[in-house]
Amino acid sequence: MGGVSARPGWRLGVPFLISIFVLMPIAYYPTSCATICRDDDFSFLHFWRNIFVVGPWPSGPAWFLWVLLALDAVAATVRCFAPGIVKSLSRIVYFARTRPIAVFAGFLAITIAAYEPLRLTFGDASWLEIGALPLPIQTSRILLYTAYFFAGVIVGATNLKTGLLAEDGELAKRWPIWLAVAAAFYGAILALVTCITTGCRISTFRRCRGASAMALLSPSTAARCALPSRRFSFASRKPIGTARRDATVGLRHLFVALHFIVWLQYAVYDLPLHVGVKFAIVFIGTFSMSWILTMILRKIPFVARMV
Repeated sequence: MGGVSARPGWRLGVPFLISIFVLMPIAYYPTSCATICRDDDFSFLHFWRNIFVVGPWPSGPAWFLWVLLALDAVAATVRCFAPGIVKSLSRIVYFARTRPIAVFAGFLAITIAAYEPLRLTFGDASWLEIGALPLPIQTSRILLYTAYFFAGVIVGATNLKTGLLAEDGELAKRWPIWLAVAAAFYGAILALVTCITTGCRISTFRRCRGASAMALLSPSTAARCALPSRRFSFASRKPIGTARRDATVGLRHLFVALHFIVWLQYAVYDLPLHVGVKFAIVFIGTFSMSWILTMILRKIPFVARMV
């Protein structure tokens, strides 16, 4: 757990604050303009003030940053008061590196145990919000996110080059199996969603909902088992691989894509163009401008240290 330090506060906390105070208001302003500004003089400053005074205060895609920061705080607390727990569990995981099937089965069991009880209690679409603060989290996935986070902490506490996630390890060597399992269950998801949305009887509907949750968890688990393979990483030494990796990280943290999507949609909303043309403008414009802006921002030392 050597990675638990003050850096999460810098790389997660600062982007989160910038996002909820600056980036998200800019991103959500066009939506208000489409409904309010047509009739009233509703400036951005007016809109920005109402977010904090009247609400709601949206966090947008940045919601997962505060979750990660909170989990980092929990991990730091565990490290301070019970450092031996992670070391003991990491040894067990390290010795299991030669038993990929058992690892897959164990990870799937943990995933189901962490997700299904809350999903059955609160449903798939429930969000837990702490008062009027921009700190939402998907209720059904609270334990799932926690389990995955600490699974990463435990696996990362060992030598990554020779441990469970080694690129030439037993888990990575079986990437075709995990990919096939993921594809098969994704096909099952499509079939079950079709069953749910096309008039199944009530009893069948309930069974389908339970089965669809199981089908959803299985491919996600299989896909994560395939990730250690080089075929699924952005660790290419080629310039295009590096550029793609850098741009992807930047897009996740700065959420520049959301702003281009919303503002371009607002710009073409009233234009007398075919819907296909509007889609092309928004898609191409968002992809190209987000990539360019992210690469420019990563040239700034202050920003690069965060993303």
